[in-house]
Amino acid sequence: MVSAEIERGTSGLDYFQPKTLFAACEVAPVRCGFASDFRETHVLLSGSERGRMILHSRFWSTATLFLFAIGVGSCCAQTYNAAADFESGWTAQKNPNGVWSYGYSSGFTSPVTLYGATVQNGVNGPNAQYWLAPSVDVLTSPAAEFNNGPAHDDGNINFLANEFVLVAGVGGLYSDLVFTTPTDGIYSIASIFRGDQYNIGVVVGVVVGGSLQFSSAINGEGQIQSYDTSVFLKSGEQIVFSVGPKVKYQNTGLSAVITKVPCTIEDTATYNSTANTLTTKLAIANSSAATLNIWLSYQDTTEHLFSEQLPISDQPKAFTRTVHLPKIGGAGVLSTLTTLEQGIGCSSWTQIDTGTAP
Repeated sequence: MVSAEIERGTSGLDYFQPKTLFAACEVAPVRCGFASDFRETHVLLSGSERGRMILHSRFWSTATLFLFAIGVGSCCAQTYNAAADFESGWTAQKNPNGVWSYGYSSGFTSPVTLYGATVQNGVNGPNAQYWLAPSVDVLTSPAAEFNNGPAHDDGNINFLANEFVLVAGVGGLYSDLVFTTPTDGIYSIASIFRGDQYNIGVVVGVVVGGSLQFSSAINGEGQIQSYDTSVFLKSGEQIVFSVGPKVKYQNTGLSAVITKVPCTIEDTATYNSTANTLTTKLAIANSSAATLNIWLSYQDTTEHLFSEQLPISDQPKAFTRTVHLPKIGGAGVLSTLTTLEQGIGCSSWTQIDTGTAP
């Protein structure tokens, strides 16, 4: 990866041969990058102060390189990671542990009772640390567990290194990881449940704001189920990741990463070869007024299709825009949402094939 920081003013950077693309980021701080041959090979650039930043890139062979925003700038996002945050709370015996809390329930949407005891009893290896409740404990379950060390496979369980684990109760109870929203805003949820025990059989679910949004089952070691979404939450609302029993074996790895973001944007682009039109269908949520920009990149050309000022929208709002476009072969469509304070807050990159001109 090549990286550079642009502090202010106008800068030019040449990377590839032999043709030139000019693209402008009107505000900073901003994070931008290049995708070569539509593969996400990133060149990160950031502007530390407001000002016009012009990037001069060059094309690599016949592949299109396009300036596009990558996610959310580091200035704008707050990320919470269940595994990374576990150890400090367990050591201090704090539950809740900041935004996270650990407990058990009788079902996905049932009230959660917090665990009150920490133990490290050697079950599931010397690095396994537990939150549990002695009053309902059966064979160290239900529990919230953390493998504080390298990967561990003893023929019964198979833990990844430094992995957070929910252990459903042998007696029928569910084990829960709870995220409590610290402030109003849009939150991105990225979660993966993993079968961490041989002959496992569990149900998994994610409850957002009291409503079950995702449920599935894990029936084999190493099997994964994932749930990703973005949602607006009020301060104090909760996201609950839950694992319930189906059979005796119940250790389930969980990667849960929640990020407060300024906005979300999803774009589906389609091309009508009969009418020669490009249609972009977007779903956008933004926590502050912002500007929507849509760009088109093809061959050695970059075109700005249109801009639109958007008001605050806590929930995803649908936008559909259609423009005339002749057949130009493969092309990329970049949609960005920007503010003067944050620069590019979020973006979407999609590809289309228009076919070739007759």
